[in-house]
Amino acid sequence: MKKKSSYRWLIWIILAVVLIGVALMHILPPYIDRWKSARDYDKLAEEYVNDESEPDDGKQKKKDWWATDVKVEFDKLKAENPDVIGWIRFDHQDELGINYPILYSGDNQKYLRTDLHGNSHIAGCIFLEGLNKSDFSDYYNIIYGHNMNDGSMFGPGGEGYMRLNIGCPRSVLSSALDALKKAIDKK
Repeated sequence: MKKKSSYRWLIWIILAVVLIGVALMHILPPYIDRWKSARDYDKLAEEYVNDESEPDDGKQKKKDWWATDVKVEFDKLKAENPDVIGWIRFDHQDELGINYPILYSGDNQKYLRTDLHGNSHIAGCIFLEGLNKSDFSDYYNIIYGHNMNDGSMFGPGGEGYMRLNIGCPRSVLSSALDALKKAIDKK
């Protein structure tokens, strides 16, 4: 009787290990994919972006607000992928962490779930709207970046933040925000 009971426990343990393994196979891939994506973007920034700015000691001549000492090696980057048309970067990288290439393929599907190298990634790439011109000569240029609800597009500490795009008349937006505020204040 004891031997039969020990086999039951062994079967239950094996079954539990298999179930945990199957669950992990479904839970971990998106996290691993986001980690790989972040690592790949960091590597691209290290390889192709040079920040030649000097610390401000008050002696430098004041530059125009748009001037930058950041140089992106587009020739090398375009050799890797000719769809690269720009780079989006914000200063204070340790706070914001926004430092990505912008791609353009003429459609809105190619880079939705594909990285710069053509590999499948849940986060895809930052890309220009397919209806825009790739030289940014349109009056409005729409740049997409998506699927980063983990906050990684907002840099370190960005967890819990979400970007919201709103396209409507200002009066509608104002009414909606007022209603949202009232709902939050009721709590």
